[in-house]
Amino acid sequence: MDRTDQRLKALSDSATFRTTKDLIALKRAELTREKDVLAAIDAYAERPTVATYIPVLRSHTLLMEAEGTVSEHVAEYLVVRIKLIKFGLLTNRPIE
Repeated sequence: MDRTDQRLKALSDSATFRTTKDLIALKRAELTREKDVLAAIDAYAERPTVATYIPVLRSHTLLMEAEGTVSEHVAEYLVVRIKLIKFGLLTNRPIE
């Protein structure tokens, strides 16, 4: 996961558009939540008690919220992109 985070950071640093940077930042936040879930599961696996299970539930809830936020923003981005293509302000063809 650290390698993925490094690759996302590099993509963000080289991104031209603010929207792209924002989407990458949201994806990095989601990745952080995934790491938190794995850490909580690891702690629970080492010592399975209610006290170590509650953080699993909390971190999973935060991950689901982060995933929802990413999905909402991607959907908004795609709606705008489709409108721009529809009005001829953006091409859907790759740059040659």
